[in-house]
Amino acid sequence: MKTPLVLIALLTGFLGCAPSSNIQKSQDLPPVLPSTVSGEQIVSKDTLTKKINVLNAFLKDDNIVNETRMIISTLKNNYEVMREALGTTDTGQPPAHALRDFLSGLEKANDSFISSRASSRDGQRKVIEKLSKGTKDIMRLYRKGDTKAVIAGCDFLQTEYGPDAFTIDLTAALALSLAREGRMQEAIALGDAAAKAIKEADEFCDMPDRIKEWKAALNPEQDMSGEPIEQRRLRKILAQAESLSGQGEFDRARELLIAGRDELKDDALLYQIDKALEKVEEQREGFLEERIALISKRGEIIAEARDLISREMPDEALARIKPLDSGGAQPDLELRAVKAEAIEQIISRERNRAARLFLQAKETGDAATREKLLRSSYGTLKGLIEQYPDSPSVKKITENMHAVQKEMAAIKSSPINKP
Repeated sequence: MKTPLVLIALLTGFLGCAPSSNIQKSQDLPPVLPSTVSGEQIVSKDTLTKKINVLNAFLKDDNIVNETRMIISTLKNNYEVMREALGTTDTGQPPAHALRDFLSGLEKANDSFISSRASSRDGQRKVIEKLSKGTKDIMRLYRKGDTKAVIAGCDFLQTEYGPDAFTIDLTAALALSLAREGRMQEAIALGDAAAKAIKEADEFCDMPDRIKEWKAALNPEQDMSGEPIEQRRLRKILAQAESLSGQGEFDRARELLIAGRDELKDDALLYQIDKALEKVEEQREGFLEERIALISKRGEIIAEARDLISREMPDEALARIKPLDSGGAQPDLELRAVKAEAIEQIISRERNRAARLFLQAKETGDAATREKLLRSSYGTLKGLIEQYPDSPSVKKITENMHAVQKEMAAIKSSPINKP
């Protein structure tokens, strides 16, 4: 849509430029109302004629929308009225009423431009919202396995918004859906385009392997790897499921295996899928048993952590409660309190260490040693803020850092960035 660029060009400096390559550039045209001194002509008929020609060239562009065309026509009419008014005077100067009418016309064109810009932005926002919702709906249908609905939804999006509206994930989902419906040639064409932009961590990272399978299905002689297509696909599925299980993503691993089961036909391969499903469930049970055992010892672990804190061993206390704090769920109030107490003890210890370095620096007479000690003190404090940004002691630590900076400035050392 050319509306914003065209109108900005027309309304800046009384039509100071023209974006089309077939239209004379603004720097080649004299301004409509140049700065004048007494006795000089304000505007000439020749200048206005050139401006009118520029506008006529714009109006010949079929890509300009109606709102823009109306504004350009208004500007053109104003120039024509001004040109006619010049012909009615002997001095070559436009009459005062003609200037007033001309400026009034420009104001109307400017108001129309602002109104059309606001309307255009609102329309663009609504289109983006509809497109985003449509994309999310189609991806949900894809994950449910409704390939026909995915294809129909993508056809609608392409009709409404064109192919540029498709995200990489949506293109990949459409390619996979087409393949499942037996439309291999279309799937390969779309898949090739998507595969170039897909990264290893993406949901569709196996797209290159899928494309090889589709091409082999169209022409089995092209598959020169020696490994059966379904066997290679099974190997990929099992590896992904194993990786997900290792991360505790048991539901996703199970969904992947079930989806793979729907794709494979060989009984021997289906048996391996079933065994992998059993393994996922065993891993899930083992994980839950470990969590249950850990929770059953929760009171004992927290008591041990409190004892370590009382003996000024906060690092060991944090290590002791770490298994309780890494199960994915939000830790309870008691566990958070123990963790916070250990952290504050660590902060207190390190602040004292930084204070000792600061005092040593003030007491030494050697400038180089003093700078080294101050930098060490500052680094210790800065490390605390970086490691524990949510601690209530951050304000005090920052004040300590400012004191170190002040001392550094006193010895004319190199500046240290404030936190």
